[in-house]
Amino acid sequence: MAGLGGVGGGGGSDRTSEAQRAAAERAAEARAAERAAVAAEARARTETRSTFEAPPARDMVALGAVASPAATEAATKVIEASTTYLSAREEVARLNGSLERALRTEPSLQNPEAAERFRTEFLTEHADVYAAERSSAQALASALREAEPHIRADGMSVGNAGNRLGVLAGLEILASSSEYAQAAELAGRYGRGRDAAMPREELAGIAERASLTGLREDLAAGVNAEQAVRNAGGLLGAWGFARSTPALSAIGNAIGAGADLSAFMRTGDPASLGAAGFGALGTAAAVTALVASGPIAVGAGVVSGLALGGKFITRQIAGDNEYHAAIDGPMAETHGLSADQTQALMGREGRMLAAAGLSSADLAELARTDSLDEALRVLASGTPLDTGVYGDAIDPVERDARMRALEQEQPGLPYISYEMNAVDAMRAERRAQGTPAELLRADLRAQGLLP
Repeated sequence: MAGLGGVGGGGGSDRTSEAQRAAAERAAEARAAERAAVAAEARARTETRSTFEAPPARDMVALGAVASPAATEAATKVIEASTTYLSAREEVARLNGSLERALRTEPSLQNPEAAERFRTEFLTEHADVYAAERSSAQALASALREAEPHIRADGMSVGNAGNRLGVLAGLEILASSSEYAQAAELAGRYGRGRDAAMPREELAGIAERASLTGLREDLAAGVNAEQAVRNAGGLLGAWGFARSTPALSAIGNAIGAGADLSAFMRTGDPASLGAAGFGALGTAAAVTALVASGPIAVGAGVVSGLALGGKFITRQIAGDNEYHAAIDGPMAETHGLSADQTQALMGREGRMLAAAGLSSADLAELARTDSLDEALRVLASGTPLDTGVYGDAIDPVERDARMRALEQEQPGLPYISYEMNAVDAMRAERRAQGTPAELLRADLRAQGLLP
């Protein structure tokens, strides 16, 4: 919580471009290897024959083979489905970025129950966008499934390289989608048998990308971290790939060493993985693999007090207009506020009161009664001596009275000693009544601002 619209600082389109470039580079390398292999085989056959013996006709066909119309048509459908999917995923990435930002920064969403209500309202308001991602991912998976027998029938001939490149890119894109499990399965299908349609090592990389997408999905849903790693390995093993990869092993080691993933699980902010200790354990490559697995659609997650399982896997700083367009409606529904009250809740007053220790429910109640400004004045009245700590306001009349009493008890001390001793005593008595947040809450209740 996916630029977590699903992408690290660059946004969904940058991540997509990186994935496409990487897929194209790997496919180009595979194509070069195929050409070299075909040429080597042709040379070997020539060397074993008499110089007067003509090569068999099938060799000429293998070297000059062209893609079949069926394979070309199937690959074209995959490319079209990939383009449709990328457009849908870009919208999901944009929304995921706003959602992750809200969960990470909005004071009124810091309580798990408020975050869960907001997540539900957000998904309800934007259900059509997430449904479009799922349906287009399923359509891409179907196109890839239908293409497999045609690509396999054409084999790894040079003439079929363009079709294989298109299919390989489609598999790579699907591996970062909500249908990541189908991507792992299809990678296994394309790579099985002696007549595999594509190089096995390319397909293994795609399967690993799918497993990392699944790992992020599980972690963000609050699945136990060790179980999430096992699930990722199981997805690979189910389709004939090695269950343990360098990235999965590194992530598993970091988790085993006690890495704290709670911040990531709540907000989906990938930057929090560094704070969890992955970098210190030398697992930068694993973190890169996990974060770079692309944006995934937000599914059914839970924001609980135990797991803090927010569902948002991306990091995107949305523009304010776009951000508010995405979250204002769900925020108003979450707290039962009007549009104006929602804007006030998200403003300076709400943030200062949250910093003083008020809960999401307190902030929502103050916004609901249009009392945020008045509550902020109560907060300010209690913090003239120790900035930012409520409850240290000292009544000058009482202070002076205590100073006179101390002077009678202990005559001859410097003025500053009487003042410091009086203030320290008053401060200790005040704090003995509760924490700063509790004192603020009590004073707000006394003012009739909180129930």
